[in-house]
Amino acid sequence: ILQVNPKPIVATQLADFASCDDIDGVNDGQTLYFGNPLSDYIDDVLGAGQSPTDYTVTFYYNSQSDAEAGLNPIQDLATYQVQTGTYWVRIEN
Repeated sequence: ILQVNPKPIVATQLADFASCDDIDGVNDGQTLYFGNPLSDYIDDVLGAGQSPTDYTVTFYYNSQSDAEAGLNPIQDLATYQVQTGTYWVRIEN
């Protein structure tokens, strides 16, 4: 039996996320994004047409090549302290 799943897509209305390191009162270059964990943004990444139960969303900080290869994802989305830089998202069905 050959099963072909639809190709996942990133929501087209996904806005850039930006935050300052002044939320927690400690100027250390890290912050929880508006106090919300990265896992709160999975629905935003998938959009209305893709169910989180059907797709796996992982976040990466090191590099785009890590995201493409599925290596070194951010492990604990609930407590990850966001750092200044670019993050990559990988969606798998």
